[in-house]
Amino acid sequence: MKEDRRHERLMLHWRMDVVYETPQGVSEQFHATTNSISKTGCSIFVEQHILVESPVAVQLTIPPLTPEGEGNLIEITALMRYGYLCRARLQYRVGLDFVKFTGDGQRLLEEAFASLRPYG
Repeated sequence: MKEDRRHERLMLHWRMDVVYETPQGVSEQFHATTNSISKTGCSIFVEQHILVESPVAVQLTIPPLTPEGEGNLIEITALMRYGYLCRARLQYRVGLDFVKFTGDGQRLLEEAFASLRPYG
């Protein structure tokens, strides 16, 4: 599988909820954990195989950057690009491309990345 990455990916394990609509029009939600994440997408691990063609709603929890700080919940519209079983983890790995951020979501994500990079 060829990877087309425009931005640096960080190996972060953040909580994420993904909401999508089934072909029958039913709204479904599942919990995930990011495996790696960049400004424009991420790979996640989930318990069941899910791959939909229509856009999905993502709620990403950015943990607090300090013990006394507060985390941020950002909302993103994303497209699923791939899904396969990761035998080493016995979970499914799904690739998401971020399409649109709600509110200050993109800025909050970029600030979180900047604070995690080492100086120098």
